[in-house]
Amino acid sequence: MTFELLSPKHACALLRFELENRDYFETLIAPRPVGFLSEQGIARHIDAQLSAHELKRARSLVLLDGQSIIARANLKELDDKRHSGELGYRVAAAHTGKGVASLCVAELARLAAGPLGLKQLYAYVLENNPASSRVLLKNHFTQIEFIPDFTWHSGRQLDCVKYGLRLA
Repeated sequence: MTFELLSPKHACALLRFELENRDYFETLIAPRPVGFLSEQGIARHIDAQLSAHELKRARSLVLLDGQSIIARANLKELDDKRHSGELGYRVAAAHTGKGVASLCVAELARLAAGPLGLKQLYAYVLENNPASSRVLLKNHFTQIEFIPDFTWHSGRQLDCVKYGLRLA
């Protein structure tokens, strides 16, 4: 397995990853916007991610197993003044429970603390995703805020927990 910065060469594999895991992802988080799950939508998304990368506002990685994407790992909301960023990831349903999410979190923390020089990472987890909470806690994040009624998902109001990690 290897991490790579998201690029146009990943377009077909990314579309396949998103389509194959759509139902699974939508049990946990809001659906992708209309038009995203198409060749044009993926191309626009990759362009936007590359622009954010150039502006030093985000980093979007893919985790590959051969030529297949098995996970996304993202840093966003990068803030030079606060030396902080927000972490997020999504793992293919077939690869959950195998340490892939922990691998993504560890790689993002390494990237944040090293080349990006960040001092703090944050992550938000909805109450319907206790596995993500366990992954963050395993990777030394701590709960820093409880946010009631954070969002509506699948017909119900969900709370959220904000986690933080101080980087060396």
